[in-house]
Amino acid sequence: MTPTNALRSALLALLLTIGVQQTAAQELRTSIESLSNTSEAVVVAQAVETESFWNEDRTAILTRVVLRVDDQLQGQAAATTEIIIPGGRVGDTIHEVSDMPHFEVNEEAVVFVERHRSGILVVSGGLHGKLPVTRNVSTGIKMVGGTMELFEVEDTHEHSANDDQLIPLDDFKLRFKELRDRQ
Repeated sequence: MTPTNALRSALLALLLTIGVQQTAAQELRTSIESLSNTSEAVVVAQAVETESFWNEDRTAILTRVVLRVDDQLQGQAAATTEIIIPGGRVGDTIHEVSDMPHFEVNEEAVVFVERHRSGILVVSGGLHGKLPVTRNVSTGIKMVGGTMELFEVEDTHEHSANDDQLIPLDDFKLRFKELRDRQ
């Protein structure tokens, strides 16, 4: 093995180790409180553009997601905010990163945005930092999914267990505000 290849192998091993440590740290951020504490901003936003690309040395695929911010629940975010997510598809090459969120154009979500030490904006807490927003077809009310275990409080709202832990967006905002006020 040449010195250059040995150095590349050592750097790759280091990057993989750091990635595993970061993923483990993200898995620990499983409450709204811990997610909000690590976030620069928490927004209700719609993905308006996604683009996957190779990193500079073509060792990983990243996806740039442009969010149109409709509401700011914490911090300050630009009306159009760009985040980077590990993974994506370029041509026939797919790079999947477990525990990372995926965004579709026109998808709405509550997003916990964190500034990475490199300066780029990322989703705080991986999958936990993106909560999908959908519209109830019968009532027209916007609902936030996957929230009950994150709030660590007893649910007092009327919905069935089959609602995939959906709560109305307005209730989510109220609970989030109450949590931030307690801190």
